[in-house]
Order: sequence, then C-alpha cells, then structure tokens
Amino acid sequence: MGQVASLFCLTEQDFQHLNADPAAFDWSQPQLDGEAFNKTQEGLRFVLSKGQDAETTALVDQIFEPRSFVGEEVDYENIDWEQVSDNFPFDTPYYNPPETVDAIAAFLATVTDEIFKQAFDPEELNSAEVYPGRVWNRETAPNIGYNERDMLAELHLLQNFFARIQQQGKYCVCFVG
Repeated sequence: MGQVASLFCLTEQDFQHLNADPAAFDWSQPQLDGEAFNKTQEGLRFVLSKGQDAETTALVDQIFEPRSFVGEEVDYENIDWEQVSDNFPFDTPYYNPPETVDAIAAFLATVTDEIFKQAFDPEELNSAEVYPGRVWNRETAPNIGYNERDMLAELHLLQNFFARIQQQGKYCVCFVG
C-alpha cells in the first residue's frame, strides 16, 4: 500500500473556486499550505481513535475522510462502471469546513506526547492489519519507520497543520490516494 493523504488549507475564496470547478483548480499555487502523510494516516487514525467515544472517533475519521464532497457529489452506488468516461472525476476531493477544522484542532490540541505514546501499540496495529506486512514496530534506529518516534513526528505535523489553519479560519481539503 502506498497511500498518501494530502491535506490542503484553502481560503474561502479559493474554496469557492474549487467548489465551482474542481477540475480547473490550480493545485500548484505556491501560496497553498499543505501537508502529506505518506502511509501513516491509517496508523494516526487508529491510535488517535483508541479509547475515544463514538463522537470523537467520528471526528478523528473526518481528518482523512471528510464527509463533505467538493463540487457535485458522485452517486457511486448507481454508476454503470462499464460506461464511465475517461474524464470521470475519480480524484475529486472531500473537505472539512472551518467549523469542523476548529473541532479537529481542539481535539488534537488535547493529545499530548504521553497520551499518544500510551495508545501506540505496534502489536495491536499489526493485529488489526493497519497496513499489511506487520510493519509496526518498536525499533529505534533512524532508518526504521512505522515506530513510535516516526508516528509522534507525524502527530506533531498534523497538530501544527490544524492549529495553523484553525487560526486562519480556513477549509481543509483532503486527497487520499
């Protein structure tokens, strides 16, 4: 699995342009603020959801799987996949509006390093098959990933990103692929 979750911060104006015509939006704009989580988003979701109530777990899920669709929502259940055109919007993103960004940022601000370390259990992640191949470990060598040190760095990246965009009252647009 090589999934990368890319999160982007958009102003109200940029979001309106994206929502009006997702295919025409210029993602290469130098002023766009974004972060990429390379093969770690499912681990983050698993650890952050551990021991949480249903409402908080649903909020954590929205970090990388927002519920709101950019542009016209696609009815995937009723698509005739044999007739899909070459310009089908497979990569149309989902987003979190500023009020959801606020809630996510507020939750992430409560997650201390100690809380995260206590919730991070590589055996549990491997047993739950959060990524195949039993990749989660307690190794400490600098060239080894999927461990507590690397996941803490990813948590800090996520916390900083949401704190930044919360302060600016912006949208969070997410691509996972």
